[in-house]
Formats: sequence, structure tokens, C-alpha cells
Amino acid sequence: MAMIDLDILVNDLAVFSDLGVEIPRVRVDDDGTVQAQMTRNGELMRLSFFSDGTIEQVFGGNHSRFSSYRSLLSSDSFGRLREWASVQSSVLEEEMRLSKATIPVVGRLFSHGSTADVAMLDDVMAAYSDKQQGTVTVMLIDGPAGTGKTEFIKQLALARASGFIKKQRPLVLHVQSRGRVLTFLQDLIAFSLQSLRLSVTFDQIPVLVRNGLVTVAVDGFDELGDPAGYETAWAQLGEFIKDIRGEGAVILAGRETFIGRERLLRDIKALRAESDVIDSLTLLAPTPSEGLKWLRQEGWDDANLKKIEPLLEPGSFSLRPIFLSKLGERSFVDGVAEIDVDDTLIFLIDTMVKRESTKFGQPVEAVLTNVQIQAFVRAFLGEVARDMADNQSEAADETSIKWAVEMAIDRINPDVPEDTKRLLQNRALVMAFLTNDERPRYRRFSHAQLQNYFLARETIDVIRRPEMPKYLRRNLFSADFLITFSDALENVASTEPKLIAEFIVSGQEMYSKYFGIDRGAKNLAALLLCSVPFAEITGEILIDRANIDEAVIRGSGGASVVKDSAINLLDIRDADVSSVEFDNCVIGGLVINVLSRINQTLRPSYIQFDLTDHVEFINNKDDISIILGDFGGQPVGFGTSAARDKTELEKHPIFSLLQRALRFRAYWIRAGAEKDDILTHKIVADPYWDTLTSLLQRHDFLRKETRDASGRPSHFYHIRRPDDLVKKDHPDSIKFYEDLYEFVRNEPTQGN
Repeated sequence: MAMIDLDILVNDLAVFSDLGVEIPRVRVDDDGTVQAQMTRNGELMRLSFFSDGTIEQVFGGNHSRFSSYRSLLSSDSFGRLREWASVQSSVLEEEMRLSKATIPVVGRLFSHGSTADVAMLDDVMAAYSDKQQGTVTVMLIDGPAGTGKTEFIKQLALARASGFIKKQRPLVLHVQSRGRVLTFLQDLIAFSLQSLRLSVTFDQIPVLVRNGLVTVAVDGFDELGDPAGYETAWAQLGEFIKDIRGEGAVILAGRETFIGRERLLRDIKALRAESDVIDSLTLLAPTPSEGLKWLRQEGWDDANLKKIEPLLEPGSFSLRPIFLSKLGERSFVDGVAEIDVDDTLIFLIDTMVKRESTKFGQPVEAVLTNVQIQAFVRAFLGEVARDMADNQSEAADETSIKWAVEMAIDRINPDVPEDTKRLLQNRALVMAFLTNDERPRYRRFSHAQLQNYFLARETIDVIRRPEMPKYLRRNLFSADFLITFSDALENVASTEPKLIAEFIVSGQEMYSKYFGIDRGAKNLAALLLCSVPFAEITGEILIDRANIDEAVIRGSGGASVVKDSAINLLDIRDADVSSVEFDNCVIGGLVINVLSRINQTLRPSYIQFDLTDHVEFINNKDDISIILGDFGGQPVGFGTSAARDKTELEKHPIFSLLQRALRFRAYWIRAGAEKDDILTHKIVADPYWDTLTSLLQRHDFLRKETRDASGRPSHFYHIRRPDDLVKKDHPDSIKFYEDLYEFVRNEPTQGN
């Protein structure tokens, strides 16, 4: 610290000084030595900063000498980082000891073009820090929900804390959004420090970060929104980056479509593209073989593994660590019945609910049937999820949980005796879906995906009634929630389509008459957009004059119109929205993948193309026009001139059937599905279904099984490798399309 900025020094020392005393005083001696005086913990502290960078401290009757400013700040007189490291390593080691065996999490590091684990990322960030002077390092950790972002940060924090004495690398302060709307980033920092019971205060953190002693990891940055969108989150981060410029590093974790280098540089003016380091790690799910190996280690035998092996295909949700860890729990290991596997999350929840319903004991079972107990479990968890959403929190206290039990019982059987209610309340506190929070006597869901699912089911019910709860009026729905909401819609539609019809009709009625200035109308519009694949149940869905932050459509959208509206980010991965008209709409960003198919009325400002291991950001107008042309009108992959020559053949209904089957979201397509199961019935009742399945199976794009369902054998179909199949020029699909064209050419009649 040969060149000392006296203003910065005074500001740094001020945050470590006692409150209500004179601010630190500094002076420069004739020999260039900087003398500072401050009051710390009620005692006078004198500091001498010499030209060789060493520092002498006189405090509490002791003389100490430090080799650098960093060593002074890390000492017991200031940051007490040895104590921090000891406490953090103890807390994390105990947490991991009590949890299940963790699944190794790795990701693809953008700067190196290779996979990296926690140890490699630790080394890479340390190398960036060694080269820093007057800059900032921003490391993005992204990936879909359930890929292990939180676990990865915890492992990095533990590695840094346990190795602090030997390696002296910056400690990691894990800052979690916890479902709260962002007011101040300092609030979340303060809460994280309080959770560890550290003596460091929130205003001291920027000083420690700027001097390379602490790295702040903001987990769930994409959830830090406010009623105006994400402007506050970006502004807060921009101010923080100004405060930590020097040797500072920050980690931002969020889903893969929200943050990226281009968006950071665009929205955070404090970043300097030419000098600051912005790198990213996209987390990767285990491979199918790694998933099977891990489950075998957790106790699965080969017979049961064979039953769920179809779930573990490349890209499957089941390979995400959150789902694998659930599958590895003893209740799943002990045996899996023959099941109709739909969405992985639905399968896990259904199995967990069934197993939970057997643990209430004879006194409860004497009053309630098993069906009623299962209904109670779902209703109770829905009430808990709603309470957390209303309070913008990821945890609920025991009193709120007991109230949720009361409300759930009233929905199932209001005549339950008081002693039975007390038994249900006691059981609710230890239910497998919930886990202890950091705060005493608080519970939270064991994973955000579970919370999202039960909130989604509750949302369908409250809008259907109709009702406008507090969380719909004040919260910012994330894409993660909307994706789970789409899963819940499909699950309900396959079993109780009448409820979906009531939801859509009631939702449109509420939207047309809602004139509040809060977020109610925005959220209703976003939920209605999720429901466009079910438009044929009620007829065309119309959404007009909407202003939506984020919107998600999955599957094949029915005839719908979005008019005179603005959407900040529209996610149509795995979706066909060619039947959804966007009339006079302003679309900020459009998120697509190879399965996306658009309507030509879509005109986004930029496109985020979700590829296998990264997201490509496209904002050049000419490039956007080319992509929109290739993704609209014809199925994806039919963009070459040679392929367009076959346009007439591609108008055949079997091509439309193929598109619907490719975007069918449940794992199995069940033959003989009843008319009530609208999406499935529309596929399997098509006159070309047998022909299509025969061709798909011939080219190894179809898995067909015969299973017992509802007491009788039934055929189940699963489309394999849809990402490859959708591309006509893919090496594995060329012959399939040749045979498909041949069938169309030789068919006596065209159409149904």
C-alpha cells in the first residue's frame, strides 16, 4: 500500500470505527508515513502505514506489525477472518453431514471451454484475483432449476473456509434471495452474516471484498426483482461493483436465460468490458451412466433401476441433482411400483405424497381415509406455499404451519375432531417435504421446485374460485415458477380438464376486469399465456394490453391472440407457438431452442438461443431475421433451399402430428387415452399415429412398452432424442425423413 488514497483509507476505517465517536483522523508525516487514529471497541487505535507497505498497530496496550493492508483487515482487530473461516466450515460440514450424500456437480467453464468442478473454479478465480488491480471479477454460475447451483456455492464456500489458513483465498459469503423482493442488497448481506453469527457488519463487506479477502456469492440473483421489474436489482449490483473495484470478486447464480455477459455489460454501467473479468460456469447434469451408478450406490437394485432407466435419458429432468437426490432417498430405494411415469417432478411428488400418507398413525387413519390423508397433504402444502408467497419468504414459522393445517382440514373434512387436528399439526411439522430453516422454529420446503409446484396447484385453484390473493398482486413471477406452473397445468389437464377450463374462463374474466395498479394484471396475463396449449378446451384465448416481465409457453399452443402488449422476456423453448398471434406486441427477448417454432408476428429485440452447454445471445437485426425465418412457418431444421422444395409434402397432417408428439411434455404417451386427457388423446387418436410410431420405431426414435395401467395392459410410447429428430439434416434423422416423405408421396389420399 505504498500509494495510499487518504479518502479511501478514511472511509475504510470509518466502517470499522465505533458509532457515535469522532471519525478516523489521518495525517502524513514528513517521511511519507501515514498516521491514522480511530476508536475501535471503545479503545483508541493508532495505525502507522509505512512506505514499504508494512503497518504498525497500537491497540489495547499491544503493539502489532502487519505485512500488508490485507493482513491488517483480516486480523482479529478488524475482519476476524480466522474466526469466520472456523465458524463457516463447522456450519457447512455439519449441514453436509446431516444431508444425503451429495452428487458431484460440474459445469462447463466458458473461458476454458472445458468442464470444471469446485476445485478448478476455486483455482481459476484465485488466478483472476492474483492478476487484478483496479478491476472486478464477475463469475456467473447458471443452469436450470435443480442443477445444483446452491450446492456448488456451498461446496466452494466450504473449500475456501476449511483451507483458509493454508491458502489464504477469499472467504465466500453465501447470500441467498430467500424469495424476498429486493430492497437493498445490504439487507441480504446482513441476513447472511447474522445467520453465521459473525461480528462483521454489512457495511464492512465491500471493504473486505475490494481488498480480496471475501467473495460475495448472490444465489438466485434472477429472483431479486421489484414491482418495476429488475431495475433495482441491476442498480444495486452496479453500486456494489463500484464499491468493490480493486481486487473484488462477486459470484452471481441464476437460471441460464436471465444473466449472461452481454446482458451484464448492457445493464450494469459500472462494468468495464475492456478490463473487468466476466466468466461463466454453466452447470451440467450427470450423464445417464453417472446417474445409474449413483443410484446403485444409494441402494437401488438392478430390477428397480430397470423400471426407471427410461427416465435417465440425456437431458432428462431426472438427471438434475435435485431429482436424483430424491430418487436416492430410502423411500424410493425400497421399491418402486409399476407407474405411469409422467413429468419427473410430478412422479416424485406423487410418490412422496403416497408414502407420506402412510405415516400418520392409526388414530388419524381411524378418522380419515388414505385418499383423504393424501388430499390433506396436498392441501396443507398448498397453504404453506401460499403463506410463504404472501409473505415473500422461503420459510414459515410453526404458528403459520399450524394455521395451514387448520385451513387444509377445513377443505378436506371440517368435522375432524380436535384431538385428530392436533395429531395432524404435529405430523405436519416433520413432513418429508419440509426441512428446518436456519431460523429456530421455522420450516422451508426441501427444494424451491417443490414449493413452486404446490404454489402452482394452489394458484390454479384460487383463480378458478375466483380469488385474487396477496402474492398475485405483489410478487414477481419468475420463469422457474412459470415453467413449473405449466407442468401443473398439464398434470391437472390430464386428470381433471374441467378444472383447467374453469381456470382459463375465470382467469380471462378476472384479467378483463382487473384495474389495479399493482402486479395483479401482469401475473394473470403471464399465467394465461402458460395456458395457451389448452386453448381448445375453452376456445381462443385473448390477452390484450398486457405488460409482462417474463412469460413462458411450453408444448403446442392453441389458437390464441396476444394484442397490444409488451413482454420483457418470452421463453418458448420446447414450444410450438405458430398458432399464437402477437398483434402489435413489443417483445424484448425471445428464448428458443431447437424444438421452438414461432409465429411470424413475433418480432423480438434480441434472441437467446439455448444450446446444449451454453446460451447464445443474438441482437443483430439481420441475424434475428434469419433465425425467425428458419424457426417460423416450417418445422425447425427445414431452413435450406432444398428442404423448402418439399413444402407441399410437409403440409401433410402427419408432419403436424410429428410436431405435436415432439413437444408432448409428459414422458409417456399412453395409447387409448380417454377424451378427457385432451393433449394425449389428440395425438393417439390421430389416424396417422400408427404409421408415425412405426416409422419412429424403425429408426430408433421411439421407445414402446406394455405396462399395466388401471388394471389392464396398455401401450406406452416415448419419443427418444427429440432434439436430434427435429433437425431434418441430422445424421441420425435423414433416413427417417426420407421414409416419411416416401409415405406421403405414395399415400392415395392427402389429409384426414
